Amino acid sequence: MHRIRLRTAAVLALCSAFPVAATAAVSDISAGGTAVGLSPAGTIVVGGVDATGGFVDELRPDGSRVRRIPAPATPVSVAADAGGAIYVVDVSGELRRYSSASDLSDQQPGYSAVASGADGTILGLKPAPDCGLVRLSPSLEILSTLAGCGVGTGQLYELEARLDMSALADGSLLVAQPELPRLTQFSAAGAQVGSLPLASLGVSFSTGAQVAAAPAGRVWIAPGPRGGSPMIWRTEGIAGVLDMQPLSLVAPRLAAGIRDMVVAADGTAYLALQAGGVVRLDGQPEAAVRVAPGSLSVAGAPMTLDASLSWQPFAGITRYEWDLDGDGVFETDAGTRPTTTIASAPRGAASYRVRVTGSAGGTATGTFTITASPSAPIAALAVPEWAVVGRRVVLGAGASSSAGGPLSFRWDLDGSGTFRTAAGPRVNHVFGRRGRVIIGVRASSSRGESNTTFRTITVLPKPPRGRVGVTVARGARTQAGRQTQLTLVWPAGARRAVVANSPSFARARVLPLNRRMPWRLTKRAPGSISTVYVRFIGPGVTTRLTYSDEVITAATR
Repeated sequence: MHRIRLRTAAVLALCSAFPVAATAAVSDISAGGTAVGLSPAGTIVVGGVDATGGFVDELRPDGSRVRRIPAPATPVSVAADAGGAIYVVDVSGELRRYSSASDLSDQQPGYSAVASGADGTILGLKPAPDCGLVRLSPSLEILSTLAGCGVGTGQLYELEARLDMSALADGSLLVAQPELPRLTQFSAAGAQVGSLPLASLGVSFSTGAQVAAAPAGRVWIAPGPRGGSPMIWRTEGIAGVLDMQPLSLVAPRLAAGIRDMVVAADGTAYLALQAGGVVRLDGQPEAAVRVAPGSLSVAGAPMTLDASLSWQPFAGITRYEWDLDGDGVFETDAGTRPTTTIASAPRGAASYRVRVTGSAGGTATGTFTITASPSAPIAALAVPEWAVVGRRVVLGAGASSSAGGPLSFRWDLDGSGTFRTAAGPRVNHVFGRRGRVIIGVRASSSRGESNTTFRTITVLPKPPRGRVGVTVARGARTQAGRQTQLTLVWPAGARRAVVANSPSFARARVLPLNRRMPWRLTKRAPGSISTVYVRFIGPGVTTRLTYSDEVITAATR
């Protein structure tokens, strides 16, 4: 298993500087496809609907059909096992197993997704009220529950909306939970390994968000049909985000978004589109070169070149070769390492080239020209990971340095890309609205040379005045009916409220922070006491406390 390195704000400049736009060749596999999966035999399983009704097709990679199975309703999730059986979840929540002879052998209600694990077992996701991640036998009996629903370690926070999951080669599972949003990893035994918060990406991950494991330990995430501009995000599992690409750049036909996706071992991706149909993507690698972060292009000093932004849609780069002397020969073979170091950077302009090879065998070259400076400054920027609307934070560039004399500073404090604020190396700033802001500083030497750097800060909502907690019905002792209003006071650093009608937080809802919000109490007899329980979550919440308030439900007239 990969060593886990949790990073809550790993995007930094990756979100402000797109890698090169890798494109992909797109070919149609199934016109009516609504769900897609892969079998251990290498065939593609497509669920869909056409003029004859629902269907499940097993297809070869070239799109030719192996068999067709009629389906009583539109499939939303499909999988296959090593024995040739196919598993289908349809819009009604029914999970069905079809044998290799295409006969219906077993069925169970109450599922939202199905996947085949790396060890050949079948995994299912059950929505509320029996919410959980379960391991199934071929006859669809529940062998074990890997994760239940609720608020706590090893549990699924998302209680109602459909989740998506994908199995990694080491047997662990990745589950996309869009409402938080986060990507959670569970071991093959069901233990929660860790999670990657996705809120810092600045994208609204909605119900239907997709996750797919890919070669070289990469994972791809699509934000769902209501997640704004459709993009795919490349990650190292839960270790951190590498980069992102708008789907319209990968292939214009994908701009409408992804309904379901899987990635084969060679990096070929099969996508069920929101616009309808399943397509195959054969991506080609794209090469990109830059000076490595933290390495200066100073004449006579070591300089590290970085090609880690080179990529291939839904695959990985397996080889980096370098031409460092401009003779057209790639004499330096760095293997799988994306960087190489020049012992002494030459004065003036020089060009360097890299040739990358993708896991599917394609190659691409990239060229980078740099003019080494004799005394380039170093711009260093220190910011807190989060701030609160209306509260002062300190931004510092005091660690910046230069061999070219004293430094002057200009700041970009609103993420506009314009360094309009002239100030010293320390700035006190107050953010006026919540959201993710990219802060930048430009350090300039007395010789006119400059260097810029950026950091991302998440601005959280300002807490209302008052004691942290929840008040039901504006503090009234009694109220008529079940519909009420909650008044929240949250701690500084909170991002979401987890609200429930029971102390176990069964069927809890994760809600954005607002001073007042509507709420529906549990149905009880008139004159009984109803209690509401609230927890706050966010990067500044270090202790998990439960707050509550109660009201007596009176009989309605």
